[in-house]
Amino acid sequence: MHRLSVAIRRLTAVRGAGRHPTPPPIHTVVGQFLIHLGIAALSIGALHAEPAEDPLQRGIALFRDGEVEAAEPLLRAAVERAPDDPVAHFYLGQLLLTRRRLDEAEPHLLASLRRRPDYAPLHYALSHLYVERGRLEEGLAEAERAVELDPESAVHHYQAALVLNRMGRRRPAFAHYIRVAEIGAPSEEAAFDAGAALFGGSDFTRATQAFESAVSFNSRNLRALDYLGACYRLKGLNERAREVYERALAIDPDDPIAHYGMGVLHIKRGETAAAVARMERSLELDPKNSHAHYKLGKLRLLQGDLAAAARSFERALELQSDFKNALYNLGLVYMRLGEEVRGRQALARFEEMKKQDRRSMAEGGVSTAIPEDEL
Repeated sequence: MHRLSVAIRRLTAVRGAGRHPTPPPIHTVVGQFLIHLGIAALSIGALHAEPAEDPLQRGIALFRDGEVEAAEPLLRAAVERAPDDPVAHFYLGQLLLTRRRLDEAEPHLLASLRRRPDYAPLHYALSHLYVERGRLEEGLAEAERAVELDPESAVHHYQAALVLNRMGRRRPAFAHYIRVAEIGAPSEEAAFDAGAALFGGSDFTRATQAFESAVSFNSRNLRALDYLGACYRLKGLNERAREVYERALAIDPDDPIAHYGMGVLHIKRGETAAAVARMERSLELDPKNSHAHYKLGKLRLLQGDLAAAARSFERALELQSDFKNALYNLGLVYMRLGEEVRGRQALARFEEMKKQDRRSMAEGGVSTAIPEDEL
């Protein structure tokens, strides 16, 4: 669920459920890249009082419209005419960055930065460039400088989080994802990534904000809806959760996560038969959901079918060997079935696993356990 890519890759790749299967046109890519850079286009243009026929202004206009090939010679002419102009270097560097001509882009961005060292979008652009070249420490330094200069930019916090994730430093990344959710995600992808990270860290309130934002960008983002339903049920907002799962099933009647979530809601209402039907349907669609096997085992216990319950707990443990609660329940079922040796072995393993459990947010990872689903 967590990935790092530079702006060009993010904006040209097919992303998220319900997206069109072809890359967006170049004018859309360039426009989105400028938005990601957080560029105040009019304020930059206002730095120059030249008439409209000025090559810099025409080059910028063409670049914003996605006419990259036509814009490049004009921006080069602007740099040649005014080699100390930070805006000309900035736009030419961006253009070359969008075309992934990194060796050419870097000196122009640095030339602009020498004259505008406190301009946050320049540091943001350089962060993308360095990450693309595998220079992660430099990419992180530039992203953090962008955040320092513009701490209310969700774009810059998102970039810092992506770089930190790429470096395996999830705890500091988590703090930036919090800010993305609080400020407001700049894109569907940023909203989803922030939501997934916050959900993994059990910050369900902010995760809800982020997934609501992802769905506002794309109402057919099925994965965001699945997460959003889980957020609401984990917060005890069961009716809201039901509404979200129904939206997901209207998009895809074979969504295994939505069927699972609806099954959990039936369990909360004491509707055992309906819950069994939902869990069985979820497992038909995704037989590798260890939590669905576990929940089905608990339901079979309620129905008095000990042998079926044991099979479900065993399957849950085959899929997730450290599923402590499944192991505990399996031990109890074995004892009730008269298989005392197997039962004592399972319960002893459970006690040993409890001692070794260190579920804490530590450098290198956060817990992704869903508390309610292990009950």
